[in-house]
Amino acid sequence: METEYPCKQVEIRCDDVLLLNNLTGSMKNSLRYNSFFGHFLLFDKFLEDHNLYCILTVMAEGIAAYPEWMQYIKLRKNRYTIELHGYSHYYYKGMSEEEAYQSLSTARDMIEKAFDVKVTRWYVPFGRLSFPEWDYLKVCERLGLKFHTRGGTTMHRYFHY
Repeated sequence: METEYPCKQVEIRCDDVLLLNNLTGSMKNSLRYNSFFGHFLLFDKFLEDHNLYCILTVMAEGIAAYPEWMQYIKLRKNRYTIELHGYSHYYYKGMSEEEAYQSLSTARDMIEKAFDVKVTRWYVPFGRLSFPEWDYLKVCERLGLKFHTRGGTTMHRYFHY
């Protein structure tokens, strides 16, 4: 039986899932206290204890590097929506439109295959300040994706490590 999640008006998102490279200063600092997977486990325990549903935005580069994390997510896949964050934690703003399309297409395909899901959205790394200057809506359309969080939720909250 499918679990009912009462809090659908609020979007809870966990970014940088399976992050491997291109770390910011705060990301490096968080590794002083725990691994990324360790931080994820603490956050996920809170979600599970409170029967909260979460969107995981995944970095495809970590699929092969984190077998334990992958297994953990696959066993609990019904509790998440798995979406695309990117291949790596790139500044897509600095790429050409075609480079970004190729990177995102590869990442989407890897995530869909690894988790046996259909990715529907791209959540750009580094947030609104780093939206690409090229036509990201056109790239998303070519990929069959929606861009970011437009529509559907009253509130939007996201978690970083």
